[in-house]
Amino acid sequence: SEARTVSYPRSTISLREYYSLRERPRLGASERVPQIPVWDVLPRSSASMIVVHAVDRPSEVLTAVSGACTGNCVLITRVKYDGEGVVFGQESLQQLDILRAHEKQGSTCFLHMADWHRKADVEEDPYLHLPPELDVMCLPPELAASAPQATRVQWSSIHHQLKSMLQAFNPDFFKTHVFATGVINPAVCQNFSEICRSPSNIREFEATPTSRNGRRHTPIEIQASVEVRLWIQNLQSPPSCEKARILVFCYTNPNLAGHGAQFHAMAEALTYSLAANRTLMVDDSCPWSLSPLSPSRQGFWGHYFERISTCQDLPGLEGVLRAGEKGSASQRVLLWDSKTTQMKLQPPEHAQDWCGGEAQFTSKCVPPRFQSLGRAWWTSVLLAAVLRPNQELEDRIQAVVAQLEPTSGRPNIGIHLRQGHKYIEMPPSRPERYENQILLIAERLLKRKWNGTRETQVAQLRSRVASRAPWINIFVATEDGSALDAIQTFSQDIGAKLTVVDPSHDRPNLRVSIPMAVRAGLLDVQRENLVSLVSLFVMARSSEVFIGSFSSGWSR
Repeated sequence: SEARTVSYPRSTISLREYYSLRERPRLGASERVPQIPVWDVLPRSSASMIVVHAVDRPSEVLTAVSGACTGNCVLITRVKYDGEGVVFGQESLQQLDILRAHEKQGSTCFLHMADWHRKADVEEDPYLHLPPELDVMCLPPELAASAPQATRVQWSSIHHQLKSMLQAFNPDFFKTHVFATGVINPAVCQNFSEICRSPSNIREFEATPTSRNGRRHTPIEIQASVEVRLWIQNLQSPPSCEKARILVFCYTNPNLAGHGAQFHAMAEALTYSLAANRTLMVDDSCPWSLSPLSPSRQGFWGHYFERISTCQDLPGLEGVLRAGEKGSASQRVLLWDSKTTQMKLQPPEHAQDWCGGEAQFTSKCVPPRFQSLGRAWWTSVLLAAVLRPNQELEDRIQAVVAQLEPTSGRPNIGIHLRQGHKYIEMPPSRPERYENQILLIAERLLKRKWNGTRETQVAQLRSRVASRAPWINIFVATEDGSALDAIQTFSQDIGAKLTVVDPSHDRPNLRVSIPMAVRAGLLDVQRENLVSLVSLFVMARSSEVFIGSFSSGWSR
């Protein structure tokens, strides 16, 4: 079986010693072995305590050791969670499900939270963005009786318990970093219904034959796009800016939103502007973690994009009402910000039919004469109208487009492999799923059916294109360096040319949101913005085929 790295732990004398360690328990030397030798690590006699800690596949190891930890044995495992959403990912839920079953052997499991990774003697703590460590301790009856019962695992409401525990244990972290106002129910909970709830309307996505084959814009869509662009242009260029009715957009959810979420929020604000006949302006001084403030250009929009309106001077916002607030319809200037998106916003007076009979104005609202074309089409036209790169960003985009060698005639496949913090919503797909889609696309492009195992199919494709490699371009955007390496290897195997923006850029696949990583000094905001924005425009303009992560606003 595949070779894996295994760390043999040193033993601790007692539970007290384990939890009194200043830092993580030190592990011994690693060696390459043909499989995880769990049974070689376990004592020959009955174990008194087993700690599963700092391993690559904790649920796999935990499954093996659970059966060996019986009687008076203590079983402890580190369980990771997201500190911003206060939610467990798929791997952690697998661990918890194993421990829930382990309780049937007579033990009782408790949560234990600690701040081992913090260094109190360092004035500027580099770990302040990390949530407290969490262990689950499954204790035999004698120890369980003296354990604090408030920390006993509540399997049916463990996300509620985690959130309450985090708030009590470290209120400063909770106040600064936790963004979730309620409890997140991630899609992965569908597989762990005994532990957590999942959204009721989530289903597995399957590409339709139409989406696999693609299509061109119809004449009706092209004509409608021209009509909407002209409508926006006229609205955004009023005869008199002093008399124009204005809607001021302020960056929404500034501590968490990435580019995709922010651009979709702007599209919703622009829809409201069109419905209310108001000129949309961006207040670039509004805070956003991705704004690279500088003396020369005020904020994010000024750094990367052209103005969205001919009106340049923002009106004063003191005392200005938000869109939808009582009395706002008669005001010349209104505000659109995070609180606006949380309100139950009614459609403007003359746009009651924009929302399909719904009483609330949301991102689903589309003018009646364009509703047959779909919400995705409508949003795409709005974003194309306002997302106009300035010359500096456009030059960077064109430099990457040139790397794709547009005159070569090679097809372009764009891949957005979203990893990192997105796991709080649904489990990210491994690179193999994207690679399998590329094999299917290659069948259609080359009019050839591959047979056999995946390795055999890759060999057949490589043989087919050997005389004309590279025969296809693969353009990748991801924050996961290891996933990028996997796609790079696959591209070489099938005779494809892989292109990525700024190859030397570190892609650490952080388990915190990119805005938080920027605030913590883990990522450079200018470099992150450029990699993301250049990738977005290159992919949108050049890809004949796009394979994305549907839970990502950037992909949508």
